[in-house]
Amino acid sequence: MISCHAWWDAQRSRLRRHIVFINKQVRLLSILVRRPEVPWPAKLVGGCAIAYIFSPIQLIPTFIPVIGQMDDLLVLLLGTKVVRKFTPSALLYECELRAEQGSETQIERWERALS
Repeated sequence: MISCHAWWDAQRSRLRRHIVFINKQVRLLSILVRRPEVPWPAKLVGGCAIAYIFSPIQLIPTFIPVIGQMDDLLVLLLGTKVVRKFTPSALLYECELRAEQGSETQIERWERALS
């Protein structure tokens, strides 16, 4: 039988992976939107996805438990998928590396602040 402490550690690890993934995707979209080499349809979709996530006006308000966060996540994932389809792969790879580096440093700062 799994102890309570081991279960909490597993949940904390899983939550950290999800937060890192979401942070990386938002950072990737913001980097791609600012690059001049990215085609305008990808910039439009990425900008709309970021604006929707941070906008106080949404289809399903964020304060509604679970569903409010799920629509933000859905917009983020669909926006990222469309942007990946329109963006050249070499540029996408370069921006993914930058997003991953920035995301890891941001998560480390959050962990230090919460410790």
